[in-house]
Amino acid sequence: ASSMEALFNKWLAKGIMANLSLHRIAIRVNKMKAEWNGKVIAESSDTVVVEGNHYFPLESLNQEFFQPSQSTTVCGWKGTAEYYNIVVDGKENPDAAWFYAEPKEKAAQIKGYVAFWKGVGVSNS
Repeated sequence: ASSMEALFNKWLAKGIMANLSLHRIAIRVNKMKAEWNGKVIAESSDTVVVEGNHYFPLESLNQEFFQPSQSTTVCGWKGTAEYYNIVVDGKENPDAAWFYAEPKEKAAQIKGYVAFWKGVGVSNS
C-alpha cells in the first residue's frame, strides 16, 4: 500500500475520516488563489475546504488589501466568525473575508485561516 493509503487506513481506523466527512472538511494540496477586483489577494497550497469554502492560511493573505470589520456572525459548529473588508484600488468589498479566531473544537483545523465570498474568485493558481 502507498503511504497515502496507509495514512488513509490509519485515519479510517481512528474514525477521523468519518468526522471529516461529517463536516465536509478536506485539505487541499493544489495551489489556490483568491482574486478580487483584478488582484490576487491570497495564494496558498495549504488551503482547508470546509462546506465548499477554501480557507487560506493568514500568512498567505496580501495584507495590504485587508481591513478589519466590526461584523460578526455565529455558526453552531464552528463558532463566532469575524470579518475583513477587502479594499483594492480604492474599491471596498465589505465583510468579504471571514475567519474564526477561536473556533469550536470540531473546527479547530481552520484556526488561523480565512475564507472568502461576495464575488471573490477562488481558483487553481
